[in-house]
Amino acid sequence: LVSRQFVEMSKSRIEGLIATFPKLADPGKQHTFAETDSVRYVYQPLEKLYVLLITTKASNILEDLETLRLFARIPEYARGLEASDVVENAFQIIFAFDEIVALGYRESVTLSQIRTFTEMDSHEEKMFNAVRENQMQEARELSKRKARELELARHAAAKQGLPLNSIYNSFSSVRSADAFASEPSVEPPSDDQPGVPLLSRENWGSSTSESSARRGMQLGSRGGHIKAEMDRLTDMIRGEVPPVVSDAANVDTPTKPATTTMSK
Repeated sequence: LVSRQFVEMSKSRIEGLIATFPKLADPGKQHTFAETDSVRYVYQPLEKLYVLLITTKASNILEDLETLRLFARIPEYARGLEASDVVENAFQIIFAFDEIVALGYRESVTLSQIRTFTEMDSHEEKMFNAVRENQMQEARELSKRKARELELARHAAAKQGLPLNSIYNSFSSVRSADAFASEPSVEPPSDDQPGVPLLSRENWGSSTSESSARRGMQLGSRGGHIKAEMDRLTDMIRGEVPPVVSDAANVDTPTKPATTTMSK
């Protein structure tokens, strides 16, 4: 069901060693180990299962038996001796095995130390789980409160003869108002950073026309030379064109000034 290798071995080698064990194990004998030409099998029956430790023949049999007793405490890790329990808690069993043997050598640990190492309680993890549980509880309470308010509003609308759409619209308006209230407000400019002055509605058109008038071409300031050039061209044209004589009779102009006398 579960196999853990503490030295480098090929998969075919492991399968061959495990397949050989049923031929060597004799349920009628009280021996808890069996040997071949290259390895030693140290095992202990647990109801319908076997805990098997495969070592070299040069290892100390007493240490192997002590190690096997720690391995046999599977109920401490698997919480049961059924095959389904072992498969379900396979990783917990492997973690416990890694605390007993490291790099092929047995560690001097006790069962309580193994349990402490495998659990490894974390204060940060507990705090995170507690905060998450509180948030989930608050969300559940909020949903229950909203559902209760909606139910009360539905009953009140039914008594007053109002349609259900008005209830939903009121709730949606409340939610939108809450969302608008939660939006960040625009702070007024401080003295260090003066803001842009706001114009009144009456000054909108005047400010626009003034700005457009300022942007136009001004002959008196920047375009003065253009006006002088146009006057010069006009004088040249007048000198080249002959004067036009009208056919109308000349009107004699009076040589003496006209006087008006008033007597009493």
